[in-house]
Amino acid sequence: MRVPILVVASILACAMIGSRVDAQTPTPAPPAHPVLVVQSTPGGVQVYVDDELLGTTSPAGRLRISMLKPGKHTLRVALDGRSYGEGQITLVAGKSLTRTVTLPGRDNEDLAQRMQKALQHAAELCALSYQEHNGKEPF
Repeated sequence: MRVPILVVASILACAMIGSRVDAQTPTPAPPAHPVLVVQSTPGGVQVYVDDELLGTTSPAGRLRISMLKPGKHTLRVALDGRSYGEGQITLVAGKSLTRTVTLPGRDNEDLAQRMQKALQHAAELCALSYQEHNGKEPF
């Protein structure tokens, strides 16, 4: 009777040691995704990777993308529906890549529109002034 008990005890001991070894052996972590950071001036720039819109930079001009696979990708940026070129980027697992872009801003476009309106308004004032003084249309 002693032999079978020793055999059973040995088998149990081996099974417990094996499970301890398995529990202590760390499984390798999957490689971390790469991170793409786009910084833009002005903010509100649409960011496309491989022709897919992945987001818009914040009003401060920052967008962080961490769901891409490592490898080569095409990065394109657009503002208000107008594309401003594209380029190739290479992302590496566990690494961060920052791209900074400066586009013609809305501020410049707003300034041009305000100047055009101001000139139109000035022309209207001139026409009214001429009409008041001369009693007829200037043109």
